[in-house]
Amino acid sequence: TISINVLEKDANDVTNLSELCYNIQRLPIHIRSRKNGDKILLSSGYKKIKDLLIDEKIGISKRNNILLAVDEEENVLMVFGVKKSRILKSINDNNIIIRVEENHE
Repeated sequence: TISINVLEKDANDVTNLSELCYNIQRLPIHIRSRKNGDKILLSSGYKKIKDLLIDEKIGISKRNNILLAVDEEENVLMVFGVKKSRILKSINDNNIIIRVEENHE
């Protein structure tokens, strides 16, 4: 099972690749699985999620279960556990953390 938690961010919080630091005023965002044609903006430009997962050597079974955070315009903000989009650098006053955790039971 997967749990998604939204926490208030304090000034000392440092996020990792399973956490998205975001501004509550810019919600909603959606957590979903990937679709054909999804792209993420990296420092080098746009890259297809499929190619990113291959480059990062993510196995096919894990690739099929990967989650994305997307904004209202379907811009990929983050591939959880893999990469964050360059779009996030332009968002100021981040005051929440969205954490995705996989619970192994």
